Amino acid sequence: MKISREEIKKIFSQYAYKHGYKEVPPDIIEFLTNDYYLGKITNNGKGVYKYWLDLLIKIFPTPFPELNKIRDNVYTDHYIEINSSGIGVGKTFIGNIIFLYDLAHVLCLENPQEFYKLSHNTKIEFIVSNSTKDNSETINFALIMGIIRNSPFFLSKLNNKTKSTMFINEVDLIPVAPYRRKLTGRAVFSILMDELNRHPQPKQALAYVTEAINRLPSRFLSENEGKKYVPGHLIIISSADSDISLIEHVRQSLQSEDNEFNTIPHPLLEIRAKQFEVLKEKINYSDKYFYVFVGTYNLEPKILENEKEIEFYKNKYPDKIEKVPYDYYLSFKQNLRQAIGDILGIPVISASTFITDKNVINQALVNENPCTSIIEYDNEIPLINYFNEEKLNEILNKYKGKQFTIGLDLAYSGDRLGISMGCIKEIRDNTKIIDIVFATGLFPKSGQKLKFSNIRKFILELRDMGFTISKIYADTFQSYDFITIMQELGFDAVQHSVDKKKEPYYAFKNALYEKSIILPRNEILQKELIFLKEDVKKIDHPETFPDGTKGSKDIADAVCQAYNALLTIEYNQFYEKNYLKELEQIIDLQDIYGDDITLMLKDTDSKLINELRGINDI
Repeated sequence: MKISREEIKKIFSQYAYKHGYKEVPPDIIEFLTNDYYLGKITNNGKGVYKYWLDLLIKIFPTPFPELNKIRDNVYTDHYIEINSSGIGVGKTFIGNIIFLYDLAHVLCLENPQEFYKLSHNTKIEFIVSNSTKDNSETINFALIMGIIRNSPFFLSKLNNKTKSTMFINEVDLIPVAPYRRKLTGRAVFSILMDELNRHPQPKQALAYVTEAINRLPSRFLSENEGKKYVPGHLIIISSADSDISLIEHVRQSLQSEDNEFNTIPHPLLEIRAKQFEVLKEKINYSDKYFYVFVGTYNLEPKILENEKEIEFYKNKYPDKIEKVPYDYYLSFKQNLRQAIGDILGIPVISASTFITDKNVINQALVNENPCTSIIEYDNEIPLINYFNEEKLNEILNKYKGKQFTIGLDLAYSGDRLGISMGCIKEIRDNTKIIDIVFATGLFPKSGQKLKFSNIRKFILELRDMGFTISKIYADTFQSYDFITIMQELGFDAVQHSVDKKKEPYYAFKNALYEKSIILPRNEILQKELIFLKEDVKKIDHPETFPDGTKGSKDIADAVCQAYNALLTIEYNQFYEKNYLKELEQIIDLQDIYGDDITLMLKDTDSKLINELRGINDI
């Protein structure tokens, strides 16, 4: 027999007055539809999609956390992640509703401190956090305050006396910047975190999440009918274009031995709403569908165009296949990665291989490297000794008069330093053809630290050999003193990062695809380039390579540095013309003093003189 809403409200009323409530809290439907609560904001519930309404009813089957949280139901969680939902589906608004419904529960209690066995003057806090302090205050907090100002219920609970807290009964709503130890010592009932995965310092964001996970149970761990529960919620709202996996971090933190509450059941609800699942009541989608493979760490996403492909990927990667209404086909065709994020709410970019065609890498690795792929470097031995001098001279003779750049990925004790050097081989169809003449990684001998003074000496020795080094690019880590000294020695040394922005690697990748760059054979460089990953903020390496070795990209970074430094050199041809002009002057001297002057010249100069004589004869 179906019970009417009026009968249900009567049951709720009887329960509330017997169990410490000053007024009967609304059920979630009344909370959304009644003008006294959020009806003015939601157009009496009409502005809430059925997808979200059904979900909210499952999360809040009654207005009482002590009843909801002890059921054997997957929705009895206090950690909720509305993760990577498609754009335009209202994930932030739904997160706000969950947060405010928690607040309404506490404000309906006669004495919330007594109800939750806290000291009588304990301030109960509801916290709003975003990626930065400014966003916490100006975006999420402002949105929630806008809702509160349009709710007679919340307005009636404002503290108009002491102003020590926003609401009566020492209940407060505050924005908190997402920094570590910001929650220590606080009685936090619920926390709303929106776009925390965009935090400028990911480790700091994860530390804040860990603290929040432990903070909710520390003061509000409760028990009913012999079952423990936490009444509030940690609500994490994140986007598909993030490089921080907050939900995976939450899972690991809940299972960690360091979490003193790891014996408590911590069901976690991950909400990933596809755009067409939410909007289907509003849009009449086609009955025709197509399938998308969303990609893995080693395989690019793709639209599956035929039955054979669909069957193969369904069998091989069943959890990576999405069925999409044909209305979205053009969007996926035009920009597949963006559509996967915006429409499916899946962060494909975080698992995207940067250079998908391995052939362009292998075809570029043709130069003979004048050094080994990795050098175990001893500070007592000059770095130049680790290079084949004959091969260096061959490079010098081949590119006499060229300007070279050096790229450095600096390191410290125990890390590998990447170093490379290159020049512009020629200009072909207005495109610079760049030759990276060597690339290696320097690894300190056991018990030693790399001495940057030896790197400086090596660069000076290259200059003394005859290499014209026009620019040095070094990453920002450990580079300030190094760059300053190199500048004092007369080099154009620049602090330059290939990590802070993607553009340097984009330019390098384009050169590979356009076959306008030549690289030295180096198996470590080859592996680093093949397994480069693209995330939201930068181009990165995997934690480990498939062969089990530690992931890296220090040599790749050095090569990318040298390449981008060469792109800035606009006077290369002018410089070479000046060099050739000097040789022409030598021809004039030869006419006067005879062939004896050629004894002062290197073989390459003599060859160039003969070539110039031929040109002049024409």
